[in-house]
Amino acid sequence: MTIMHIQIPDDLKEAFENAFPGETIEQAFERLLRAELARRPMPRSPGSQSLVEAFKELSKNFPPMSHEELRRLRQEGRP
Repeated sequence: MTIMHIQIPDDLKEAFENAFPGETIEQAFERLLRAELARRPMPRSPGSQSLVEAFKELSKNFPPMSHEELRRLRQEGRP
């Protein structure tokens, strides 16, 4: 577990104590931070694209093709 030291203005501390009676700052901060992290999408590292995302990115470099043209290219590529 990591320890964080933050400074909280007196007016915010007072508002916290009124909004979260009986709850410590640590408890409230952990709960609020977990809720916010669950709400926000997590950024992916560059190498962790899904296959769909990778395909969409690759397909930007190719001209649009008809179904017939794609079928023909698939047939030509088969042994």
